[in-house]
Amino acid sequence: MAKEFKLTPNTGSIGRRVLDPQDHNTCYGVVWHDPGGVCGWVAEYPGNHPGSGGGIPGFTSRIWAARFLYRYRRPEPSGRPCPLPLIPTQPVISGQPTAKDPDMALTTGRQYARTLDTGDRYVTTDLDGERHEVTVSTTSEHLDDSHSLHHQAADPVRYTHHTYSAVVHVTYRAPRCPHRNNWRWCERRPCVDGEWPAENETAYMGDAPARTPS
Repeated sequence: MAKEFKLTPNTGSIGRRVLDPQDHNTCYGVVWHDPGGVCGWVAEYPGNHPGSGGGIPGFTSRIWAARFLYRYRRPEPSGRPCPLPLIPTQPVISGQPTAKDPDMALTTGRQYARTLDTGDRYVTTDLDGERHEVTVSTTSEHLDDSHSLHHQAADPVRYTHHTYSAVVHVTYRAPRCPHRNNWRWCERRPCVDGEWPAENETAYMGDAPARTPS
């Protein structure tokens, strides 16, 4: 599974720095634990001194605090591009939500690959042309509007790359949050600092079991 961030000691201060796993010059901030136990784990954006009162408290673990910093993407500049949400501009395939129909539910069957997210399952092929049902762990968007899908550690195909208009056969949709978003990206409460469903968390960590080949 492709890691979203790397935690390293915050030399000369408290907590751990949240770094980009490929570009260690990109820092998303610092996470630290309140020794008094009142605030839990605290997320500090770059430039803030841990413990100075400028952090965001209340996280249950350093991973959740780090995810918050990564999700809001306010790193120290290093030239690393920050992906922006993609706005669909092509004809609707069954179940594809658009700005004109935001309440249309995501469904299975033939769907745009770009609608897949953590916990969703779809059919892909390996290098020998054999078909497999795989489970999405994380996704990565690219500047050319294409994106990559990273799968589970146990899946026979660990990674696929798709153009903006690529279509795949979706077999299952993981639960979305109450606001119809993926839990990973929802910025509304209670999702922004709440717990994910167990199946989403397992898939995100890349620990879901392999599916039976189609």
